[in-house]
Amino acid sequence: MYLLDTNIVSQIRKIHHPHCSITFKQWFECVDLNLCYLSVITMFEIEQGILRKERTDPIQGKLLRDWFEQKIQPEFNDRILNLNPVIALKTAQLHVPNPASLTDSFIGATALQHNLTLITRNIKDFQSFGIKLFNPFEESTH
Repeated sequence: MYLLDTNIVSQIRKIHHPHCSITFKQWFECVDLNLCYLSVITMFEIEQGILRKERTDPIQGKLLRDWFEQKIQPEFNDRILNLNPVIALKTAQLHVPNPASLTDSFIGATALQHNLTLITRNIKDFQSFGIKLFNPFEESTH
């Protein structure tokens, strides 16, 4: 099973764009979304990005809002992983020795707690966490 990093969820929105990575498209066509989960932190990051976009570009903000509320939330509604005390403590353990962002530490701790492979484009941001990682933008077997 998989935990999708925020950058992967954002890329899903662009799956039909002509400049979307062929490797990513191939991965997306093969993956069973029922095996994919989101962290509440990813929900936070996407909502934050949409709120910012709505302030600077209301038309694009509305497109993002519609995508998030009509596609992402219904698709993952029952596969959103909450924070809990174990994840909070593990986040602190990951974050203190590592200059990673706090949100990345929360996402990494969530993957560890649930024994999920983190799907991310930013492998380097999570390498020191001791979690299973996969970058769907790189040629590889999946």
